[in-house]
Amino acid sequence: MRNNGFEMVSRYCICKENQDCMNHTLWNYNFSVQIWSWICSIFDFSNPTSFEDICKATQRNIPLVKEIWMTAACATMKELWFQRNKKLFEEVEPDLNSFKCRIWKLVHEGGCRMKGSRWGQSYDQQIIEFFKMGVRFSKYSCIKACYWSPPNQGYLLLCCDGTSFGNPGNAGFGIIVKDEHCSTIGTLSGGLGITTNYIVECFAVLCVVEWDILLNATRLIIRSDSKSVINEFSTGLVPWFIKTRWRNAIRQMKDIIFEHCYREINFSADSLAKRGA
Repeated sequence: MRNNGFEMVSRYCICKENQDCMNHTLWNYNFSVQIWSWICSIFDFSNPTSFEDICKATQRNIPLVKEIWMTAACATMKELWFQRNKKLFEEVEPDLNSFKCRIWKLVHEGGCRMKGSRWGQSYDQQIIEFFKMGVRFSKYSCIKACYWSPPNQGYLLLCCDGTSFGNPGNAGFGIIVKDEHCSTIGTLSGGLGITTNYIVECFAVLCVVEWDILLNATRLIIRSDSKSVINEFSTGLVPWFIKTRWRNAIRQMKDIIFEHCYREINFSADSLAKRGA
């Protein structure tokens, strides 16, 4: 009858209340709801109703907690399906406590393969202690001093940066202008559609000069974290796709100084570039 296209109605072998299907086995019947409530109470998550909910639960969470959660969730889905087969073929009744012990053991044993770092918060420490995963080290960022010196009198300092989400991908640039009194004259950000990191870095430098024409500035100090772009512009090797606009832009300029800086110094221009992208 199945081969002829008939729908065969089957009752779920454990609860015997609904039709036997994957969604009911994993998410909806009473035993699975109790298991998910127990696991989600450990992580302070809401009960999932699909695998997409499992993946979305830790999008902005701690790297180590992501690994623990995905291991626990996948182990629960597998054991729920195995439990259905045991009931169907071996007449083994489900037991809540033994099921929890199996999940705990699988997550505990999988801890040796988890490489994620913790953030040193009480939240992740409670989860580590619950599954007894031993000592887990926190990954600290290296703290660096960030400073910059104002430009000489008569010059404007322009920090520019470009970025793309993907290479190529949605790209944008950001510019911050400061004078010799450390005052911010203005900021500028914009999008360039889909392009590469190199092209958007070149357009950022070009937009710096074209914008300064509107500001009536003739002496500039241009800083960027792209060493290759700074070397090309300072030696006159301007990329062909902006060469005409570059020549027209620098006609009114008396002096242009190019400087390479680290990303830590250029963080504000980087944030503007991401906003433009």
